[in-house]
Amino acid sequence: MERGEWHDLGEADKTTLAAALDRYQLSKTVNKKSHKRESARIKALKNQPLAKKHLSKIRSADIAKFRDDERARGMAENSIRLDLALLSHAFKTAATEWQMSGLSNPVRQIERPRVGAGRERRLLNGEEARLLDAIKKAMPRTVGAQALVVLAIETGMRQSEILGLSRSDIVGRITYLRDTKNGTPRAVPLSRRAIEAINGLPDRPDGKLFDVTQDRLVRAFSRACKDSGIENLRYHDLRHEAASRLAALYQAHELAKIFGWKTIQMAMRYYHPDVNDFVARLDVAEDLARKPG
Repeated sequence: MERGEWHDLGEADKTTLAAALDRYQLSKTVNKKSHKRESARIKALKNQPLAKKHLSKIRSADIAKFRDDERARGMAENSIRLDLALLSHAFKTAATEWQMSGLSNPVRQIERPRVGAGRERRLLNGEEARLLDAIKKAMPRTVGAQALVVLAIETGMRQSEILGLSRSDIVGRITYLRDTKNGTPRAVPLSRRAIEAINGLPDRPDGKLFDVTQDRLVRAFSRACKDSGIENLRYHDLRHEAASRLAALYQAHELAKIFGWKTIQMAMRYYHPDVNDFVARLDVAEDLARKPG
């Protein structure tokens, strides 16, 4: 105690991980843009055996066992990584803000899953037409179901950004996004096809373009892919598709502005060109060079 190495862990001895996660949700999660998804993650974590243990009794071996058990039951590495990141921040918050200063962070002492390589799934020949037909059938009561797919392909906007669009956000051929994932507003150019899709939507009293929840869209998209025989495609892959198509028109720094990427490295995660396009451009350049004069 005289050396300042003793810490009172009384609060940590009385607080279970489940209780800490509840407190974390009320103080931290509610202020995040992704609060719904994180709340669902917290709910799942509270059902784990680990959640019954008191914070002071949780060791790195317990966290490692949780990681390995999740892998054994087939959970994706990225999902496990996000769970561990949440647990780590909860322990950090307890130690720095909840007067549990002597509490160690056992998550920092184990090896965490690494961020995997970005997905490279693009639409194959014929898949776009099949998807547009299937999404309309999967959402029969939704006017503009096809527009949800068209806007993703044409603009590369995120799912939440598209669902949050209002008429007032659109000025001419530009949509202004004020509430984005990374908190930085940005302007997104609209193709003629995107404008046509927007103009085909009915006016709503609240000014919103769509009356669809993210959960409903995800489930409908999954059903549309299944019904149309399209495998291993997610709605977010349409953002990759848009980036790869627009890469033929814009330079990397311009794409970063349109898509809201903080670094050029992020652009490389989303840009998945067809090598045949490189060959075609090379042919055009060579033909121009051969022309007389």
